[in-house]
Amino acid sequence: MTRRGVAILGSTGSIGCNTFRVLESLGPEKFRVVALGAGRNFSRLADQIARHQPDLVSVESEDSSEQLKAELQKRGVPVPRLVIGEEGLVEIATHPAADCVVSATVGAIGFVPTLRALEAGKRFALANKETLVMAGELMTRAAEKSGAELLPVDSEHNALHQCLRGEKRSEVRRIILTASGGPFRTRDKAAMSSATVAEAM
Repeated sequence: MTRRGVAILGSTGSIGCNTFRVLESLGPEKFRVVALGAGRNFSRLADQIARHQPDLVSVESEDSSEQLKAELQKRGVPVPRLVIGEEGLVEIATHPAADCVVSATVGAIGFVPTLRALEAGKRFALANKETLVMAGELMTRAAEKSGAELLPVDSEHNALHQCLRGEKRSEVRRIILTASGGPFRTRDKAAMSSATVAEAM
């Protein structure tokens, strides 16, 4: 059996860590982590590198790269090839050995890597809803053109995907999403009248 390569953007966050749990439960004979992208949690990232030995790792800056190298060297862990910033995340998302890319980044930082992975025809497991909110039509068009598979894997958009999978669009008149959290979850209706766009963002 050929192992499938997996790249993870946002590997040190909760969704990234849960991705590792899923992969480990399925067994190392089925999946190999080939690339990781993360922010500043160098201790957790170093643990992930030591355990999974990816070919490529992206961090946000040169300073982050030096800190990660120092952490790995302190532990006696071989340093993989390191790349930086958005360009680095694009390299992770388009890694030739990645059969599946999991995007667990936060906010707009996932936009370009997601688009490039879809253009490259990757199977893309998207937990970053902001990317679809900003440019859902662009992303789905890129996936259709390349034959990429775009899979929603987090909360509301995965629930919608499961509800609509195999259904005819003509049979769905309306979808209603309720807010599950955010900055206004503890406010009463009267206090909502003074909510600002800055607070929502």
